[in-house]
Amino acid sequence: MSAVGTLVVTDLDGTLLDHHTYQYDAAQAALALCRQRRIPLIFNTSKTLAESQALASALSLHWPMVVENGSAIHLPEPLEGEPRAVILGQPRQQLVAWLQRERQRAGFSVQGFSDWSVAELAAHTGLSLAQAELAQQREYSEPLLWQDTEHAFLTFQASARAQGFTLLKGGRFFHLLGQTDKGRATTWLRQHYHTRSGQPVQIIALGDGHNDSAMLAAADVAVQIRSPVHPFPPKPAAKRVIQTELCGPAGWAQALLSLLDPQPAAAH
Repeated sequence: MSAVGTLVVTDLDGTLLDHHTYQYDAAQAALALCRQRRIPLIFNTSKTLAESQALASALSLHWPMVVENGSAIHLPEPLEGEPRAVILGQPRQQLVAWLQRERQRAGFSVQGFSDWSVAELAAHTGLSLAQAELAQQREYSEPLLWQDTEHAFLTFQASARAQGFTLLKGGRFFHLLGQTDKGRATTWLRQHYHTRSGQPVQIIALGDGHNDSAMLAAADVAVQIRSPVHPFPPKPAAKRVIQTELCGPAGWAQALLSLLDPQPAAAH
């Protein structure tokens, strides 16, 4: 696959970042190739802008990033007349206020990030205190730890939909957000780069969880990253689907290197 006109759109936790350690060492070779070829490597994550910016800085990346499960697209270098951020979701304050009303009304047993201190969030996630502080800086979504029955969850989910909200299943939490997802943001990115370049845009998307399914379906090549903690979600309806043998960043790198730098077939 030619690198010209190619975007790499990737989930972070459990994909580019190891599910348990949040490290990306095993992905270094593919990261270096993307930097060398200046292939846009775009985060499309449930993480916050603060978390995403910290990682982008560590990796010396200066591309757009999609945060909080498709709720906002941040452009680091907008052209004249372009916004710095495209907001597709709804303010977190509205989500949290609705959540509190629902718990009082129906007695659902559910906790969100807004209920926890930074130390409690670190304990629930395995993040450091500094990382947990960045994870608390949410603007458009509320991750939830469901502690009630499956029947109660279906009632809760129906109530969220009636309110115009979305519930997505992530790697560790459910995510309450507005009427958006990673796929909607991926489609926006395709049009954005097509408008800028006037050329067709090929998208390689990589993710491991259910909340990545819409992103993978919006791509030309969908890479499902094997998880150490759950089976592959159903295959997305993309043109081409790859499921990795290796987990997390090792699988991420293996898939990307095979797509961006395929080796010629051996002569017989």
